[in-house]
Amino acid sequence: MFKILGSAHPTSAPLKQKAVAALQTLFAEQKEGFLSLPERQDLLNESILLGQDWAKKLDDLVIVGIGGSSLGARAIVEFFATPQTHKKIHFCDSTDPLAFENIFKSCRDLKRTGWLLVSKSGATIEPLVIADLVLQRYQQKQIASQGIASLMAVISEMKSNTLTDWAKKHSVPLLEIPTSVGGRYSILTPVGLVPLVFLGADAKKFLQGASQAKKAQVFAAELIAQSLQSFERKEWISLFWFYSAACRSLGDWLQQLWAESLAKLETLSGTSAPRVSTPMIAMGPRDQHSILQQVMDGAHDKFVIFFRFASLEAMGEKLSSTNFKGQDFFVDHSLGELLAAQAQGTEQALRSRGLSTLSLSVDSQDEACLGYFFMIWEIVVAGLAQCLDINAFDQPSVELGKRLAREILNS
Repeated sequence: MFKILGSAHPTSAPLKQKAVAALQTLFAEQKEGFLSLPERQDLLNESILLGQDWAKKLDDLVIVGIGGSSLGARAIVEFFATPQTHKKIHFCDSTDPLAFENIFKSCRDLKRTGWLLVSKSGATIEPLVIADLVLQRYQQKQIASQGIASLMAVISEMKSNTLTDWAKKHSVPLLEIPTSVGGRYSILTPVGLVPLVFLGADAKKFLQGASQAKKAQVFAAELIAQSLQSFERKEWISLFWFYSAACRSLGDWLQQLWAESLAKLETLSGTSAPRVSTPMIAMGPRDQHSILQQVMDGAHDKFVIFFRFASLEAMGEKLSSTNFKGQDFFVDHSLGELLAAQAQGTEQALRSRGLSTLSLSVDSQDEACLGYFFMIWEIVVAGLAQCLDINAFDQPSVELGKRLAREILNS
């Protein structure tokens, strides 16, 4: 489903061997973690049950969550939702009061709007506060006299926590994020499956694509080795450049996965952790007109990874004639061909200046390819962490800001 179109640097054989060994260890140790999710039929079944039921009864779905509880779902919605899709999914992933009010303005009928409360720990401040405000708003408007439980569902760990205890008390449907799966690795659980089903997409194909990615360890090892080489070259920005307008949120998901998994203070052995790159996202061809100048002429501290989509590059009506002087070059070409030429031209320009690039081709934009994308990059990031002797599944330093915010509100 993915293939490497070209690279500015050949893959180092020793680093490739190191990556293969890391993946062997990862697969041996992650028997109940994110790698097991494509085979979790129970999670698929409960997601299909809720997603199809809500698709019959509701017009709008609001996903209340933040970080790993929303970024992957946003990517799914952006990937599959079209203006012709009657079902609408909205995201309440901010404590911005204006954004909160706009959710209520955007939903067409609050009696036909579902609220999916997502928190891995069940104690995340943002979704709990927003859930309280939603319940308050429904009570004020005297909506859902049959009980709010019919319009809400919770996705969390199944152990006792603030959110699951509330769900059980009020008979709100409760779906599982396995304890062994971290929030940013949870997209193959009901976190991603429920919105996928609600939109009418094929969740089984989505998981089949993820299963195929598990078999692509040679490809994953190539990507790991290329990244390790980039670190050796002291390229401290990994710039993921997507040539598809439907991939902005997919880039945001990858950015979180990379940043939270790889940037650590200490190794598992207790020594200072090695430096890793900062992930950044660019969209083509838009950002050719915004950041390309800086990438070309600024510090050569970037590893630019291009994502191209073969199905898009084959699309579009060919132009039969032009009304504008100097545009004859585009006659008999389509927008898909222009998109491909722009990606190729940008990559060639960067290489001509000595910048490091890697170009990847994705077969199509369907459920299987999206499932493959999520899984292959989870494998790559977890494999990189294995090579660097760091914990890919914690994020200790993000807790300080949360604790200080609570102290400010309590003062």
